[in-house]
Amino acid sequence: MKTKRVNLTRLGLRLGGYLSLIFWLIAPTLLTVFNPPAQKWLDRHTQSLFFVLRGRVTPPADIIILAIDDESIGAASVYRDLPAMREYLQPMENFPWQRVTYGRAIEQLMAAGVKSVTLDLLFDLPSGYGEEDDRKFAEVLKKYPDQVVLGAAYDESPSPQGLTITLSKPNPILESSGAKLGFVNYPALEANGRVHQLARNYRQQVINPLGLPELPSLAEATLIAAGETFPDIQKANINYYGSARTFTTLPFSVLAPNKWDAYRDQFRGKIVLIGTTAEILKDFLPTPFSPTMPGVEIHANSIATMMEDRAIVELAPDPLWQGLMVFLQIGTTSLILILGAKRTVDRLFLV
Repeated sequence: MKTKRVNLTRLGLRLGGYLSLIFWLIAPTLLTVFNPPAQKWLDRHTQSLFFVLRGRVTPPADIIILAIDDESIGAASVYRDLPAMREYLQPMENFPWQRVTYGRAIEQLMAAGVKSVTLDLLFDLPSGYGEEDDRKFAEVLKKYPDQVVLGAAYDESPSPQGLTITLSKPNPILESSGAKLGFVNYPALEANGRVHQLARNYRQQVINPLGLPELPSLAEATLIAAGETFPDIQKANINYYGSARTFTTLPFSVLAPNKWDAYRDQFRGKIVLIGTTAEILKDFLPTPFSPTMPGVEIHANSIATMMEDRAIVELAPDPLWQGLMVFLQIGTTSLILILGAKRTVDRLFLV
């Protein structure tokens, strides 16, 4: 009688173990294959937590951000009484600035020996200061068509037929300069409400399927302009280097005559990104490190990720392959544990 009870108990334990094994094999596999919203949120939340726990990583020293910040926007009112600054500040009295301001900046930076200059700005409309402003800017762009990148954007707007997407490029005067173009869009925010994917994924997910005019991303165009090579990785994610201002960031106002001599040498051999960081301009997106990271800093992280070949990629992008890998991993681990547990149970119930 005692032997029978022992055998039944042993059988029950084994049956429970097998049922548990089946559950823990099937449930994670199905979650991986079908990737429901909760699973997507958990995956991205885990990635974000990894970044926070890992902390800051030293970024490439050859990327500099020239920030159009509050200080730079207010420079005209601060220094207008200095005679030496009056002529320089005249095109910057009101924001948006005259476009000759950016042409002048490009001339200064090229003379300082930079690799490339990228403007994370859209110049799709004619200058509010007249056609001559655009023409003067275009004249500078024509001097450095292979080293200057201008921003473009795929504008998404709802319509009765669904989502309408149109490409906004620099206006015809500026586009005719031959400067490189790069789109600034990133794929839709992830389940955790953050930007994780490289912008190039937007081309694969949206641009190509809809047959829209194709451009490189701003990061790709920047690396090409700088003469840098980068791997052609599909479905890759940004490997963020840290929170805001992780990359060397200087205010646009360092280009002013009373400051430039002290900063000129820092720009030699650098990839320069010009973009907005001022609160009033609201060019911010949520990232794993911050709910409000300036777009130009996200581009800097993307450029560095590609340049240093640090992109985060899925080992098996296809959900079916992911499910198979999860099944095999859990199955192998469970088999080892069950075999060990079986020996333990047998020892416990030795008669």
